[in-house]
Amino acid sequence: MINLLASRSQFDSVAKQIAADMNANFIYFSKHNSPRYAADFIEREVTRLGFTFPVNKSLLKKSPEEAQACALARCFDVSWWRRQMLKSRARNIERTNIELGLVNRNTGLYISEDMFQEKCVQARCNKDVLESLEIENELGEILSLSDVVDSSMSNPRLRRTELMVRLSGFEKIADELGHQGVFLTLTTPSKYHAYHSKPCQPNSKYQNLSPLDGQRHLNILWQRARAKLKRNNIEIYGFRIVEPHHDGTPHWHLLLFSAQENISPLLDTLREYALAEDADEPGANKHRFKVFWSSPTGHFPLRQFIVDR
Repeated sequence: MINLLASRSQFDSVAKQIAADMNANFIYFSKHNSPRYAADFIEREVTRLGFTFPVNKSLLKKSPEEAQACALARCFDVSWWRRQMLKSRARNIERTNIELGLVNRNTGLYISEDMFQEKCVQARCNKDVLESLEIENELGEILSLSDVVDSSMSNPRLRRTELMVRLSGFEKIADELGHQGVFLTLTTPSKYHAYHSKPCQPNSKYQNLSPLDGQRHLNILWQRARAKLKRNNIEIYGFRIVEPHHDGTPHWHLLLFSAQENISPLLDTLREYALAEDADEPGANKHRFKVFWSSPTGHFPLRQFIVDR
């Protein structure tokens, strides 16, 4: 296993070594066994090191060979390994901070102070690098890389504007089709929450589950609900927004549109899966599934919600 508490600089040398070993092992086993055996070996090695083999599941269904080739290319890439280790390091540290009570409305809202400071330092470093670089376009114009990035969707302000435009477009489509919109929230069971909100105190039902565990729970819930909706020929479209509770536990806000006759079975289906786990715990019916409004159209509540954030 890799020491995920190592420094950022140490990860560079470790990433180079792992990528080189993966490449050498693949060449060796392809030569002495078969490419199939070599690919399976690499997948097992990635899992043994505590990471997920980076295969694209959507591409895997369409083109298994291409999906595997792309996954193997990542396993031979130094930058991919470095990113995975840094990501795991951040998650492990923050998970420990949550268990120590350093992430809640009293000590560190949404994120621990240590991780917040680290992210600020990283953002400043990224900005300094971008400002030190220039690029030349096909017309021979010299542009600051920082200015180019700021004018792209990497700029949070532009991403928010794009989301507003998409909201407006979805509303127009709903108007034309006579569809109804509904705005709702899905929340994880109590065991995913380290702290109560009001009052802010430790949750005795917390089972040391991470924010990533909570996100997986909501993803599975959503996948099962969508599968049932598809079986019942209920088509939906809209938006999902993930937001943390004060202790970092994720919850989802959804703006969904569908034909008016589908709204009731849509809500029944989502409520069913939202309460499929630990439905008898106190407050489950009140907090785990909330419908804020339902109207023929009207994206303004979600727009206001985004602006307020």
